[in-house]
Amino acid sequence: MTKKLIIAYILILVIPIIFMSNSLVKRYEEENRNRLQEQLNKEVKYIEDDIQAKMALMKKIAFSISLNNGLLDRVGADKTFEYEEIFLIDDVYAKNLEVLLNSNPQLFAVRIFNDNPNMHEYWPSIMSENRIKNETLMTDIEKNNEIWRVIEKQEYLEMYENVANNYESVSFFKNIKKIHHDYNIIVEVGMLKEIFFESLNQSPFNLDSFYYVIKDNQILDQSDNGNFIHEEKMLQFEEWLVNRSTEDGGVYHYSDEIIIGKISIPELDMIIYKGLSLEGISTVLQKDRNGIVLTGLIMFFTLTAVTYIITYVLFMRLRKVIYSVENMDKSQPEKFKVIKGSDEISHLSLKIKEMLVEIDQLNKEALYEQQLALNAELKALQTQINSHFIYNTLETFKMMAEIDENYELSDLITNFGDLLRYSMKWNEKKTVTLSQELVYIQKYIALLNVRFDYEINLMIHVNEELLEVEIPKMSIQPIVENSFIHGIEAKCEDSNIIIDAVEDLGCDAICITITDDGIGMHKNQLKSINRALRGIDIDHDETTEMGIGIKNISDRIKLFYGIDYGITYESVQNKFTKAIIKVPKVGNKQ
Repeated sequence: MTKKLIIAYILILVIPIIFMSNSLVKRYEEENRNRLQEQLNKEVKYIEDDIQAKMALMKKIAFSISLNNGLLDRVGADKTFEYEEIFLIDDVYAKNLEVLLNSNPQLFAVRIFNDNPNMHEYWPSIMSENRIKNETLMTDIEKNNEIWRVIEKQEYLEMYENVANNYESVSFFKNIKKIHHDYNIIVEVGMLKEIFFESLNQSPFNLDSFYYVIKDNQILDQSDNGNFIHEEKMLQFEEWLVNRSTEDGGVYHYSDEIIIGKISIPELDMIIYKGLSLEGISTVLQKDRNGIVLTGLIMFFTLTAVTYIITYVLFMRLRKVIYSVENMDKSQPEKFKVIKGSDEISHLSLKIKEMLVEIDQLNKEALYEQQLALNAELKALQTQINSHFIYNTLETFKMMAEIDENYELSDLITNFGDLLRYSMKWNEKKTVTLSQELVYIQKYIALLNVRFDYEINLMIHVNEELLEVEIPKMSIQPIVENSFIHGIEAKCEDSNIIIDAVEDLGCDAICITITDDGIGMHKNQLKSINRALRGIDIDHDETTEMGIGIKNISDRIKLFYGIDYGITYESVQNKFTKAIIKVPKVGNKQ
């Protein structure tokens, strides 16, 4: 088999290497394209976030000015200003605007225009509205209250009268409406266009990166595009950009060599395209392709030379594992021989041994569970044989007691009948709620108190939300019965049985404790019982004295919920005995 595998390996190795080399080249090329597209996505997001942050800054500053009631009340007031007020406006409010401008180096203008004829101008912060010559701008401001404008050099001369040099800027205008002012007030926050769009030139790419700014279906600005596209196709490309301006943002493939990222700025009615040429990576990819093919050939000859040795050693150790499996003693899987070493074959042989041991353990547990189920079925069958006869007989006794007006006896017969029905009637789930089990315990204790001169005081401390937790049926009563028989009956005096239930938040379980103040147990007996409940070993003398039924209940709980649950005991001789039942917190879904 080893030789056939080696021959087949050598025959089929060439084809996979050829396909692998071709696949690696395509994958490498695709990864590079995806990497560049991802970088372009990140750059587009960076540009968009940067522009939005600057717009938010400008709006924030304009809003803060609109909240300056001291300034606005004076600028908009219809009165003649005294010298002190003129000095206050110049020395405080106008300079505050200058401080606001100087503290934000990205801005180049923070100013107020107003139509108050009584108001002096405080250059360059507070100016007359007459300096705004552009009627369209004034109309838009009065109509929309807030507008954005991209102002070119020539527009500056047409828009303002002796306001500033012919800068190119992006400005935000906010109209503060005449609510309690007598005159109109307009706030302008401006930023030089080269600063507002500076992120367009902060590209991690080299000269192959470019951008276009489109407004009103016209190219407003563009970078030096280099030679990423032929000149005769440039017009077609620019028309393609303009036509894309109505579509959603994202990354587009203009061709196999050019990818375009789109940024929409609706406040400025502007579209920005950030592009990247992939042509520059073609040469690098060709060199990488040749290197991958050469590496593939070297790998072929190298792997062919070492294949025989590796395969021979591998199968030799694997044959040892197969031999050990075929010749193992099925009754003693723990004696399976593990191949020594730290390689995969050694690990495989170890896992095979663990699997065989686990299968053997599962088989033993399955047999034990089948025996428990069979015993339960037999017991249920025995109790059901004469159940109807017993119920009818008890009903007859109850009616006779009521006819004789012996209502106490009638109540006892009723409680006794309820106990029989509860113990004989089993559903498919074989579970009940904690509240149902506690009602059964209360009736059981009531019957015990009738039998004896002393009284057993049953105290139940269970939060209402835990009463609907499901537990195996008849899991508490045998423990209460043991508390009476082995702990309380020997004292022959008034005693207490306390039932508590608390939630174990660490493992989403509840612990039900049954505590009696009987004669308790000595340490050796307690130790033997707990070991038997854990399944470590069984001391038949000790467990018989305590009751083999408790172990059956613990085993039934483990069968229901797993080995993490069950019963444990705590006790101090001549003081108390406490049984602890741990079950998962499962609500009643019936």
